[in-house]
Amino acid sequence: MGGQRRFQASRCERCGLHETLCACESAPRVELGTPVVVVQHNKDCRKPTNTVRILVACLPICAVTRYAVRGEEFDSSPITSTPEVDWCLLFPRTEEEEIDDTPRQLGVEEYRRPSPEGRRRGIVVVDGTWGQARRMRRRLDALRVLPTFELPPGPPTRWTVRSQSDAARMSTAEATIRALAICEGAAALRPVQRYFNVVSARMMFMKSALPTPAVPSDWSEEIVFDSPGILAGEDTSRDGGDSSPV
Repeated sequence: MGGQRRFQASRCERCGLHETLCACESAPRVELGTPVVVVQHNKDCRKPTNTVRILVACLPICAVTRYAVRGEEFDSSPITSTPEVDWCLLFPRTEEEEIDDTPRQLGVEEYRRPSPEGRRRGIVVVDGTWGQARRMRRRLDALRVLPTFELPPGPPTRWTVRSQSDAARMSTAEATIRALAICEGAAALRPVQRYFNVVSARMMFMKSALPTPAVPSDWSEEIVFDSPGILAGEDTSRDGGDSSPV
């Protein structure tokens, strides 16, 4: 049997999977020093394939604020009321943007380095379709003024349950995991990546894209980039004899 795509099957509200495949019990709680704020388009929040739920399940330091909620003003306070945090927006600079009209783009070293005033780095992530994300950044003052950071090239997305118009784009959870690993080190984010793999494999099984809900043996738990030395606090330890980083 090649999957469980039953449209009447009830889903877990937390992980978005069919209740028979619920992964909530395996979600780790990982304490990090880098705060995350997800600015989520309201049209995306209830989709079972939205990966922000993975971040919320694993990261106590992750806050979510929604945009385009009917009858409600956008709440920017998770960003604007934290003067002790140097926020940057995880967002690629496009060729259409005029350099003089946008905040600076941070390099890797500046991105992970604490400010001279002792403020810690914080990451703002925009969640929605690519078109929604661009509009949110353009329309929201709290986002438009932030310096941006673009992830270095790395492996393609594993979240193939949603189609991408650009092979370089990835899910919100994947991008956030990689961005946090640069600040916190790969080892700190390995449990989150492991849980992401579990949810992704089960979701793909539901969509008949995998023959079983088990995580494929060739899916690494490592956070890697195309260029070596990107990650902070790199180590060579393993939790259980897994394969080498890809």
